[in-house]
Amino acid sequence: MSKVYCCVYNGLGNQLFGYALGMYVSRRHNKELHVDLTKLNTINMLAKLGLKKDTPREYELHKLGFKNPVKKFNHYEFTRKFRFFNKKNCHIADFRNGHEELELRDENQKIYTIGWGEFGRVKEILPELRKQLTPNFKITPEVGSLIQLIQTKNTVALHVRRTDYLNQATGKRFNGICTDEYYRNAISFMKEKLDKPYFILFSDDVKYVKENLKLENSCIVSGNAGYVDLYLMSQCRHYILANSTFSFWGAMLNDSEKKLVCTPEYWYNNPLENESYIPQEWIKIPIQ
Repeated sequence: MSKVYCCVYNGLGNQLFGYALGMYVSRRHNKELHVDLTKLNTINMLAKLGLKKDTPREYELHKLGFKNPVKKFNHYEFTRKFRFFNKKNCHIADFRNGHEELELRDENQKIYTIGWGEFGRVKEILPELRKQLTPNFKITPEVGSLIQLIQTKNTVALHVRRTDYLNQATGKRFNGICTDEYYRNAISFMKEKLDKPYFILFSDDVKYVKENLKLENSCIVSGNAGYVDLYLMSQCRHYILANSTFSFWGAMLNDSEKKLVCTPEYWYNNPLENESYIPQEWIKIPIQ
């Protein structure tokens, strides 16, 4: 069986988008899925050398039960801009540029996917993604207690993302969207709609959360790896999201049809706009 290599890079939420696209393509063309880390490793190397402003990231999908074979170096990543190098052996599918369909000249060709693609298509494999989601990490007593708490209360996962969004170079598209007013509005909405909501707060800036979101019936999760927090988030019943793919997937991997999901009314600055992959049924909350 020939292969699909899906390029994954950046943080865990973006890695999930790349993986979901690769899974969609592999299922459509009946090919074995491999995860390619070439771009992730290259970005990390350039960032550590000070040649790129990105935050170095670890590959973490396997910690959530997504255990496809991993390739650390793939020459297709380096030659994808010169398609004549790959024409016979590999079909380069760059979904960042609006790639519509995959019409292969030879079904034995390998496929190299990069980008996210149209989420309407990726939704087809959501049931399989949700089925694969399992904790492939040690459940400490603290994490076990949180899982029990999440399962016994009417929990609302609330995500606050700040650290990299405050960086002028990398955060200008996202910073300033999830205001204190947004969180207060979303919390009020949940309190109005739900019986005895219990808020589970996830953040990369615990100090900020403690000082600005003082909630009764709540707890703050801290000290975990990102994959642990994403798993815990996916087990909650309802969601208040940051404009982040991390919290997006926390909510999306939950298969409950009764979940309430709050998102900010805008996902991006300049211009103010929302992402096309945000489901229509999710509730847009004012940021002022």
